[in-house]
Amino acid sequence: MSKENITTSDAEFIEKSPSVSNVLHSQSDSNLSQILSEIRDFPKKTYIQTQEISSKLDIVIMNLSRLNRFLLPNEKRIVRPTDLPSLPITTDEELNKFETFLSENDNITGTICYMSQIIGSKDNIKEATYKVLKKLISNTLASEFNLKGGGNPSKKCFEKLTLYEVVEGAILSKKPQAELIEIAAATSSWLKQAPWRRQDDGTMGKRTK
Repeated sequence: MSKENITTSDAEFIEKSPSVSNVLHSQSDSNLSQILSEIRDFPKKTYIQTQEISSKLDIVIMNLSRLNRFLLPNEKRIVRPTDLPSLPITTDEELNKFETFLSENDNITGTICYMSQIIGSKDNIKEATYKVLKKLISNTLASEFNLKGGGNPSKKCFEKLTLYEVVEGAILSKKPQAELIEIAAATSSWLKQAPWRRQDDGTMGKRTK
């Protein structure tokens, strides 16, 4: 018996019959609990479905990329990501904005692909690392960092930056045989030399001191 079909006489009967009333309330509570349970499960189910779709799209994109390289092996594909900040980065403010930009998966993927194009086929790991770093960050700003942070004088940690993931990704995409430890060593060396290279003000940094 649905609540919509209950007549006045039915209502009087229900009032005089607690067992019938309890059954109706029980059914109503059961339906409500089921609805609430489905509502609570909906975000979880949606998230799982979204993750499955995302995984399938990643596979499709990778396969298309491989097919493109096979069909057009000699074609250069230098596509600057939309809204990519001006490079090299020269200030902390620009670095913070760049880190925010790279927090989006599409942006970091596009930036890695873009930066990998400046690496030559004959470049060794050190040369490739130096090229990418030179393109990404100025010597003046790089002088504030070392790979691990700390030291004397104390410097900021470079390897914690998302920007460093771009360095690693760009090199690995062009040099799959590269070891992360090689990239780290080259990065550390480049950062140490930054104060002695030409600075943003045109001077030669510590070379003039």
